[in-house]
Amino acid sequence: MGNNAILPLMDKTESRYAEIARLMMEKKDFVSLYIAEDELFWGKPPLSTWLSVFAMKAFGQNEFAVRLPSIVLAVVILLLVISLARNMNIPAIPSAIVLLTIPEFFIHSGVVSTDMSLLLCVTLTMVSFWKSIQTGTAPFWNLPIFIGIGLGLLAKGPIMIILTLVPMVIFAIGCKEYRPTIIRIPWIFGMFIIFLITAPWYVLAELKTPGFLEYFLVGEHFMRYFEPSWPGDKYGFAKSTPIGIIWVYFVLFTLPYSLLAASIVFRKPKLKLDPHIFYLLLWICWPLVFFSASSSVIHPYILPALPPLALLTCQLWSKVQFKLPAMAIAMLLPVAGFVLILLHFSTNIIPNFSNTDKYVIPPESEKKIFMYQDDTYSARFYSNGNISLLFQNDPHLQASLVNQSFIIIRHKDLQQFHSVFQGRVHKIKCNQKKCLYFIEDLCD
Repeated sequence: MGNNAILPLMDKTESRYAEIARLMMEKKDFVSLYIAEDELFWGKPPLSTWLSVFAMKAFGQNEFAVRLPSIVLAVVILLLVISLARNMNIPAIPSAIVLLTIPEFFIHSGVVSTDMSLLLCVTLTMVSFWKSIQTGTAPFWNLPIFIGIGLGLLAKGPIMIILTLVPMVIFAIGCKEYRPTIIRIPWIFGMFIIFLITAPWYVLAELKTPGFLEYFLVGEHFMRYFEPSWPGDKYGFAKSTPIGIIWVYFVLFTLPYSLLAASIVFRKPKLKLDPHIFYLLLWICWPLVFFSASSSVIHPYILPALPPLALLTCQLWSKVQFKLPAMAIAMLLPVAGFVLILLHFSTNIIPNFSNTDKYVIPPESEKKIFMYQDDTYSARFYSNGNISLLFQNDPHLQASLVNQSFIIIRHKDLQQFHSVFQGRVHKIKCNQKKCLYFIEDLCD
């Protein structure tokens, strides 16, 4: 989390969502999302973008502000985990520490994305459901169930319903003693709450940009799940992953806790499947089972399973044989984050090698900035949208340029570049991928 204000925004995903937020702030349009000046973004709902915009309005257009929502959401998730741990008689603070040291959670607590918003909504809903049915006398927790679902529909879409209602239904089927309190939850009133939260934006988005609902609901949720190379994808790229790869992601990105769980299972200790353990197992396993059938999966899809994993780890901690090695491994990522801070202030490794164009963008320049053959979301964000893209085969290439402007070019294009401009520019700075040039005189 401490790197949020230091590390630059990375291409493509993180800087893309940052640029979407910048464009929303620039256009003052809180209904339609844009991925470029005149290109709509129908890929995700607006909740994460709204949060980034509010943070940038308060703290300026910078890395810290656009990432701040992820930090705040992570803290709220940790508090919810502590609350649920106390209710389940699981060590509370250790549960939060375990969650914070799970690599996937630690990384996403400082990344611009829609995933932390979804994770908060899933966690809020699942925690509220358990607390609501635990005694049957806690009506306060009824309302957050539906608030969480409604916000989740604004964070990621209908996947929120799939990730939460299915494990709830399975739990109700498997634990008969909880059915009376589950039935007493005001489901009809709850659906009205969900409608009030979500319907205004979905209706306005469709009215303002017809076709949105079909693309988002059918394309992003149905076609993307079943067809990895879905030709209608406007914003992603064709990606095909092996069926069941989500389990590999889960094992790798939750180390060392996935290995601890495996060691407990292989030793076959006598575990009493209490209702709260059954609930946590459902919460962990359902997202993995659901995404096992898809051949278009990325590692952030494991995030909904991490809060219950942290709780279950602390529940079974007494059965872990190698506690000290596990704790040492768990601290590797936070230590690596601290090392990154030191590297930033003591070397040029981050400016030279990170996947961003921040360090080749002239600071606070009012002069025109061109990019040769290729532009990036980070370049758009850091230049405040002051980017024009040029191509070598453009017959009006030189006519498009202006004197006293900048151009950014990849090293692999330098030969072409120099043959076109022949000494009429001079180099300002470079990193491992690109150089910034200043155009002084384009006249013969």
